[in-house]
Amino acid sequence: ASDWSSDVCSSDLIFVHMAPYVVLKGHTLADGAAVTSWYGIGVLGGRPVYGFLIGKFGIHRTLVIFAASYGAVILGFLVPSDLVAIEAMVILLGIAVAGSQQLQAQALPDYFGRTVVGALSGYAGVAITLSRSVGPMLGAIAFDTLGSYVLPFSGFGIACFIAAVAFAL
Repeated sequence: ASDWSSDVCSSDLIFVHMAPYVVLKGHTLADGAAVTSWYGIGVLGGRPVYGFLIGKFGIHRTLVIFAASYGAVILGFLVPSDLVAIEAMVILLGIAVAGSQQLQAQALPDYFGRTVVGALSGYAGVAITLSRSVGPMLGAIAFDTLGSYVLPFSGFGIACFIAAVAFAL
């Protein structure tokens, strides 16, 4: 279940376009490259956060927390122009997305049973690979057409909120 949410809420779109987005906010390409490092630090810090959340709230509620928090942080990432504020949002973005692999590893066997996890992962892998390759291209097309990342980033943020509702149900 988390596997599909991490693709609905495609971190690849944002990660691939992160440095150019920072440049559009008036900063240097070096600043954009540094921001991607802050993202990685957030991901590393987020791993134990999701371990704690799964232990405290269970997989079902943590999936909802994951999708909702990731959507909120994506939308929040659109707001700041100050480099320090962008870096802070990127760290939060990394923390928010950190749970995707961890949740996938636990959600599939918990929801569908251990005997079908391999088959589900294999079939889902095709769709996941396609969405991860198409997401950044759609972001580039949207930027080339509109001159802004607001629409694709907002779209993926809203998709995360839809995933949160689906997980809640």
